[in-house]
Amino acid sequence: MREPSVLDYLKSKIAPWKYPGVEIPKSKAWDITDSDLIEGAEPGSPEQPRIPVSLEPDSSTQISHQAIQIPETQAAERKIAWPWLSLFALALALIAQYTLEPGPNRSWIPGLVFYSIALLIAVWAYLRGEWEIPPFTKVVFAQETLTIRTYPLLFGILLGILSFAASGGNRFTLLNILLLILSLVFLVWAFWIPGKRSPSNTDHLAANLSRSQWTLNISAWTVVIIVAFVLAAFFRFYKLSQVPAEMNSDHAEKILDVIRVLDGQTMIFFPTNGGREALQFYLVGVLHKIFGIDLEFMALKIITTMTGYLSLPFIYLLGKDLVNRRVGLLAMLFAAVAYWPNVVSRVGLRLPFYIFFTAATLYFLLKGIRSGKRNYFILTGVILGISLYGYSADRILPLLVLAAVGIFLIHKNTKRHRKQVIISTIILIIIAGVIFLPMLRYMVEDPNGFLFRTLSRMGTVERPLPDPALEIFLKNLGKALLMFFWNNGEVWPVSVPHRPALDIISGALFALSIVLLLVRYIQKKNWLDLFWLVSIPILLLPSVMSLAFPKENPNLYRTAGAMIPVFLILGIALDGLIQSLSSRLGKQGPKLAWGLAIILVSLSAAFSYHLVFDQYYNQYKFSAWNSTEMGRVVQDFTETAGEVENVWVMAYPHWVDTRLIGMIAGYPLRNFVLFPEELGNLPNDPGAKLFLIKPEDNTSISMLFNKYPDGWMDEYTSAVETKNFLMYLVPPASNQ
Repeated sequence: MREPSVLDYLKSKIAPWKYPGVEIPKSKAWDITDSDLIEGAEPGSPEQPRIPVSLEPDSSTQISHQAIQIPETQAAERKIAWPWLSLFALALALIAQYTLEPGPNRSWIPGLVFYSIALLIAVWAYLRGEWEIPPFTKVVFAQETLTIRTYPLLFGILLGILSFAASGGNRFTLLNILLLILSLVFLVWAFWIPGKRSPSNTDHLAANLSRSQWTLNISAWTVVIIVAFVLAAFFRFYKLSQVPAEMNSDHAEKILDVIRVLDGQTMIFFPTNGGREALQFYLVGVLHKIFGIDLEFMALKIITTMTGYLSLPFIYLLGKDLVNRRVGLLAMLFAAVAYWPNVVSRVGLRLPFYIFFTAATLYFLLKGIRSGKRNYFILTGVILGISLYGYSADRILPLLVLAAVGIFLIHKNTKRHRKQVIISTIILIIIAGVIFLPMLRYMVEDPNGFLFRTLSRMGTVERPLPDPALEIFLKNLGKALLMFFWNNGEVWPVSVPHRPALDIISGALFALSIVLLLVRYIQKKNWLDLFWLVSIPILLLPSVMSLAFPKENPNLYRTAGAMIPVFLILGIALDGLIQSLSSRLGKQGPKLAWGLAIILVSLSAAFSYHLVFDQYYNQYKFSAWNSTEMGRVVQDFTETAGEVENVWVMAYPHWVDTRLIGMIAGYPLRNFVLFPEELGNLPNDPGAKLFLIKPEDNTSISMLFNKYPDGWMDEYTSAVETKNFLMYLVPPASNQ
């Protein structure tokens, strides 16, 4: 049987008529760390272990180790009690989500019925203490004096003003970048609070360095984490060159912007194609220059997939710091294998910057708010400032920061803690604002260019609103909140259209976790519970605010930041179920609990694998045009029979983007498009000629036979059914 916990000991003392007695002999130490403290619980309460706590200024909680031994005879007396309500609620939720999967007879009514019963039973299990939601860890408030270094502050402000003045003309230059970096360095120096060095740690390090032999100790948990990140790497990078298979017009615009950067057009903001933040283009340019990777689809994919992958450590750290390392592991695993973040990261667009910067911002922001330490706010400001160069959806992150601070302030906290958080938030805004200065200069010079994409979705820049704004907003919000369980939209390049954003397992767990977290907030009024619930609709706003084009809502990319709280909350609820099983089923409890967790993660991985590498791959392949095959044909022609100047693609409505063919063929700046009416204007070049034609384009076919009667037609059989195209070859010296 398992050893009783400290909570078992407390229960035996508080209610001896209900729980078996537990004694504490003086032997066998059981280490307890600060992660076992419960935020918001009073010392000595049933929720808070009675453990002597030694607090040091500006340091984390130090827990004295107690010698605790639980006699096996006492532990054996504990009865096995299966958490039937919790398991029944989970089973019903899984059935509910299964009924919401796409199919010929799909209906929301069975899902609603099963979910309603499942959620009621889950709440009942929680109120009975059967499904316990793990508490947030206690973090000691670090009282810091308001120290600001005057001269670095003045220098930082002055250099920031000079950086703003030097950022005209929408160009990054060596001068304005240098001024910006120096301004940031001086401001960080002005506000940063240095840590205190520990002589004992220094001596210990010196003693270790003096040893001639080195040893490497790897714990079992370290192995688990390594395996988890290897699994994540598999899902994110497996078949990256094939899934998805083809570029579209958005990718053509991105590659052209990268070429502009490499040609010296170091723009702060790229106004092409509705306006684009620049971070991806500079990263792809660096990848091309350093590693020589061609400016094709793969170069775009490497940057975006790596960005999505790098968000996973922050998800793990968030769960670990807020609750415990199991929550971090579970949240990270579900995010690693899930279909939603995988397709958003793989598509090669700027979209995963929203995921990465949301995760990083939340990690440092919440550490700062909970501890009161200014340095975490400074790091948050740096990340927030950089995020505004990543993707337009990142513009919602300042609102998320203010929401977190505001929710913290309206809850019960010490006056000193509130004041310190307010001052640190102002510093955060200053740091982020300095990094934003070049973008601010562009916004002042060309407000329409900077805001066009946002205003075109929110307002009437491109088209009038189809209905009253408030009505559209409420409908959009409802659709976005239901996307996790019902319909993630119709944008085929970044989704499997009209299916839930979450798979059966993660969808069921998320639905349960939302209700359980809400009930716990009503009971205990912990500000973090409320913040996680509020953060989801805030992070959905970039999609919800598409008032002029409501059909673009919901979609998986403008909502991508919401996956951070989604998977974190999911991990919290699942950890509570694991703990319930572990504590109630005797000696075999931990094995059964982790067995259930492994089964759920494995099923989620299996469902997601099918969604990404089968459904998404196939529907994308049949929806996108086969520009790669056309590009290879052009490449073969130019390397063997003719010149690139004698290759054309006959324009046809809703066909391939002809710029992509040139990029794949090795001519990224050449657009091979030729309109039928321009055919008569071609010069009488005696060289061989190649025309690519859509099979339905009878007009171009007739005109080509009339102009070049010596040519011959051949059909290219595509690897994708329905994607065949025609090749009209004109031999050398055949003129009109």
